[in-house]
Amino acid sequence: MYEETGLIAKKLDFFKIYSGRDMIHTYPNGDEAYIIGIIMICENYTGELIKENNETLELKWFDIDEPLENISPLTKRPLNDFIGYIKERDKI
Repeated sequence: MYEETGLIAKKLDFFKIYSGRDMIHTYPNGDEAYIIGIIMICENYTGELIKENNETLELKWFDIDEPLENISPLTKRPLNDFIGYIKERDKI
């Protein structure tokens, strides 16, 4: 987490694992990758969010009630599942 975001996780909780046909990705250069996404929840962290590095164009916080545009198709399902989980959890 630190290498890609500049944040240090203090506590991680398991959320979900994503795999299957919708996790096959073809990069612009034609390389194909089968992604297995292990998603963790981190609500306790330290550090400052890196704005740009070699692997990302932009990192920023966002309001979960505002629609997101221009995100990777591989990210949409996990992100929507997480947003649904958070909204349901916060109702309690």
